[in-house]
Amino acid sequence: MAKFTIGQVVQLNSGGPEMTISNVIDSDNPGQWKLYVLRWKAENPYAKVWYQTQWFEGKELKKEIFIEEVLCAVEG
Repeated sequence: MAKFTIGQVVQLNSGGPEMTISNVIDSDNPGQWKLYVLRWKAENPYAKVWYQTQWFEGKELKKEIFIEEVLCAVEG
C-alpha cells in the first residue's frame, strides 16, 4: 500500500525543495509504467512503490520519480 497520495506535499529525507506527488506507481499494477518498473526493479528489487513528483524551480516545472523510502511528508 502506498504511503503517500496524489496531491500530497513531500520532500527528500535529506532536504531540498517541497514537491507534490503527481502519480503513484505500484509494482503490482504498473499500468503504462510497466517497462519502467521492470528496469527500476532490476536496480532496486525491494522497492514496491514509486512516486512521480513535480515542483517549480523559478518558472520551470521539474519532474522526477523517487522510491518511497527516500521521501517524507511535509506537514502543513
